[in-house]
Amino acid sequence: MSKNDSRLFDNKMHTVAVQIISARFPPKASQRTKRLLGMILEANGELDDAETLYKGMLELNKANALAYKRLICVALARGDAEDAVRQLNEYVKNFTGDHSAVRTAACI
Repeated sequence: MSKNDSRLFDNKMHTVAVQIISARFPPKASQRTKRLLGMILEANGELDDAETLYKGMLELNKANALAYKRLICVALARGDAEDAVRQLNEYVKNFTGDHSAVRTAACI
């Protein structure tokens, strides 16, 4: 099995997982399902779509710390450390008690 065949298999598995989870926990009602969909988009290299999804989650709930963190992950996946640091600084301003975010900022 070549590397591309393995990725195709993973994509099929993602599709099946999303179908099963979405049937039980519809994305419109479940932030966890939305976040899972976003992470699958990230894994498939669809970073623009993942970013749009996370930003939409934040429009509905500005206190969604996990959506903020996923946006930072998207910036890092793009190799844009400057944007990641900017977003991380914004995150730390809003979520001052998250010590792991402060440590992450120090490492970037």
